[in-house]
Amino acid sequence: MPKEKIKDPSTQISLIEKNSGEKTGGSSVELLKEAEKKSTKDTTAEHEKLHIELEEERKKRSLGEAELKNLKQKMEEEAKLSATRIRQLEEDAPARKARIGEMEREAEMQTAKMKKMKEDSQLNDNKVTMLEEELLLKIVGIGEMEEKMEEDGQEANKMESHIRSASKTIEGLSSDITKMQEYNIRKMEEAEIRKRMEVENARNERISKR
Repeated sequence: MPKEKIKDPSTQISLIEKNSGEKTGGSSVELLKEAEKKSTKDTTAEHEKLHIELEEERKKRSLGEAELKNLKQKMEEEAKLSATRIRQLEEDAPARKARIGEMEREAEMQTAKMKKMKEDSQLNDNKVTMLEEELLLKIVGIGEMEEKMEEDGQEANKMESHIRSASKTIEGLSSDITKMQEYNIRKMEEAEIRKRMEVENARNERISKR
């Protein structure tokens, strides 16, 4: 019949006393007590080692989360900058439209004035030419302003598209971060349970050998 394994040293003391019919001799009791103290000390050291290993594992897994969070923060900042630029373009648009209207009115007034001067023959050809050049410059300026507004509109569309794309990316990163956190928590729990079982098995094995 195989020898029964006794896990607790104090139980060993009681069994020795029971089998002998009397209290165990001092030397045997002291040896078993010393073994129990050593087992407790070894278990404490292994628990400390387990704690250190688990902390290192947490640090490694937190690095992946940090990278995703940094990327998410960067995308959010870019989206904010794009939104700010769109607001600026929208705020500038009324002023540009007003300026175009003003330049158009000035051109109309200039045209009417030039027409009147030609009709009255009050100015020489040089002055008429100068007025025509001023009118041409105003017309060119109107064209440039309209082109600028069109470019601003295109830029605003690009910014809005960028914001939509960034929002989708941010949502994906948030989901990835959540999944990674859940995965890390699960792995840490599994690692902690595994390490504790290893410590307990090692402790039981030492006790059984005694």
